[in-house]
Amino acid sequence: MLNALIWDGLLNEGYYTHGASFGDFPFHMNIISSFVYGCNKNRKHLFDLVSPFYAHKELAYPFIPNYYSSVLISCYGVSIHDATVFPSIPVSIALYIILVDLIFEFTKSEFAAIIGVYLFTYNGGMGFTHFFYEKYRQSWFIDYVHYWDDDWKEFWLQAVSHVLLPQRASLFSMPIAWSVILILMRCNERGSATEFIAAGLLVALLPQIHPHSIIALAQWGVVFALITFPYKKVEKMPRFIMRYMCLGITAIVFGAFQCIPLIGRSTQNDFMKIQPINRGEFEKDIITLWCRGLGPFIVMALIHSPLILNKTQWKFYIPSIVVFLLGNIIYYQPWALDNTKVFYAAFIPLATASVSLFMKKLTKFGFLGVVTFIVLFMFSIFSGILSVYVTWKTRSIEWDIYAASYNSANFIINNTPPDSIWISDNQHQNPIVTLAGRQIFVGYIGWLMNHGLDFESRQEIMNRLVDNPEDTTEIDEFNITYVGVRYSDPEYPFYPPDNSTKWSHIYSSVAFDIWQRTSEK
Repeated sequence: MLNALIWDGLLNEGYYTHGASFGDFPFHMNIISSFVYGCNKNRKHLFDLVSPFYAHKELAYPFIPNYYSSVLISCYGVSIHDATVFPSIPVSIALYIILVDLIFEFTKSEFAAIIGVYLFTYNGGMGFTHFFYEKYRQSWFIDYVHYWDDDWKEFWLQAVSHVLLPQRASLFSMPIAWSVILILMRCNERGSATEFIAAGLLVALLPQIHPHSIIALAQWGVVFALITFPYKKVEKMPRFIMRYMCLGITAIVFGAFQCIPLIGRSTQNDFMKIQPINRGEFEKDIITLWCRGLGPFIVMALIHSPLILNKTQWKFYIPSIVVFLLGNIIYYQPWALDNTKVFYAAFIPLATASVSLFMKKLTKFGFLGVVTFIVLFMFSIFSGILSVYVTWKTRSIEWDIYAASYNSANFIINNTPPDSIWISDNQHQNPIVTLAGRQIFVGYIGWLMNHGLDFESRQEIMNRLVDNPEDTTEIDEFNITYVGVRYSDPEYPFYPPDNSTKWSHIYSSVAFDIWQRTSEK
């Protein structure tokens, strides 16, 4: 099911997306195309990267999954669809193999591992209650997990619909993060330094794949080490410390330098601040927030399942609960829902294992226990099933005029410098960036807000250029040399006079016009 969505939902046939990938996949296309055709093609070294969606700014985003895709395009001439799908499918298979292994390690039950696969894949809250109302079913925006109605949002992102399909960084990072947890679960007592070095190497892969996973693993690992430290057995202390030093030193040596492009951005704006997640956009009491967001699952994860855990299982589960609690009071990025990335990395896998074990034990209490299991199981996955169904059903087209966007992008690739800077509309699927990989002065506003970038002052500059195309003083300071106008998204009505001394009309089609800044000052 997930692989079918990945195949058809990541620009199949060059145009089609599903669900949240309609908005998220163009972001990844920006980065992929910038490596292949655009502003990051002629970089001096691997980390000499600029943002394609915000000109004159370094790229502070993990790029490795998209870099892999760009290599496939550059070296083998495959399409963007194939370059993203072919790596994603084996990674998604690995994710489920590791999830099953982790749940089995925690529960020692094959039945619990099977339950856990469904609890993870179709996680969600109480959104299914809106399915029984016609007015909600008719809403094109509803997904029964995050969006319950056009104006009704809840605090959760569904595993398949909102995370694994559209968010490539999460898809690639979760198997790695879960593997680290699995190694520590299995090797903490009797493992050698070799296993901990392996765990450190896995951690070192994450800075340019998914920094949120590093945060989650750091929290989980520190708490786990403190819980399992041999306080009363002095003779075991050196070996314990040595193994964790092997993990930490390996991770730092091979991973720390990868964090350099990310550090500057994280120290600015609204990154990493103490603030409860039930403020602002999701303002409600914390119990209501979680009961609506994850329904019976979160109740069982925090109240019922801990009651049946043994001592060993508690050692594994307490670190995950700490990750969950910290994620309730810390904003890791300006958008509160980005905290779900941390939850998926180190809380959800162990919570899924714990709830699966609890549900499995319910079946041992005769007919009533089986009925209770079925009811709780269905209530836990019904919203997720609806969400995945809606995602499959909502097949969207990225560009209104099919060939025109590709034709325009090909002209840009073949006739303009890769490092040229552009002004155009702010739509997320603008082919100047998504297909040609050029730097744009102001990209999609949602991404800029999420990255803590100022866009209002730049929009004012763009508006003044529309009012007077001949006054290029401000844009010349930013070395802007091209303006693209799309008729399918006419939010930027730039039309220089026919006798302009500043602009040359170099391209026109049914969908696109391009003006180039002339050498006239």
